[in-house]
Amino acid sequence: MWTQGLTESEKEEISIIVNLEKGSKFSNRLLTIIKNKRLSLEASERTSEIYNNNNWAFAQAHNNGARQMLMFVEKLLS
Repeated sequence: MWTQGLTESEKEEISIIVNLEKGSKFSNRLLTIIKNKRLSLEASERTSEIYNNNNWAFAQAHNNGARQMLMFVEKLLS
């Protein structure tokens, strides 16, 4: 994903940078924060209180989109 649409020289440069950054303290901390947010979102969907919202379907769609994006970013950082 990181190199899609890049020239060969750009791909090589980006690959080196991405591999170096993946193990950094910053990226590890960011990954932990994102994972915790996703888990919190998933846990909030398991309570019966969510059905008290008249717009439950819209809230569910929003949460599904948020979870999908968090999973995408997790994948980029892993």
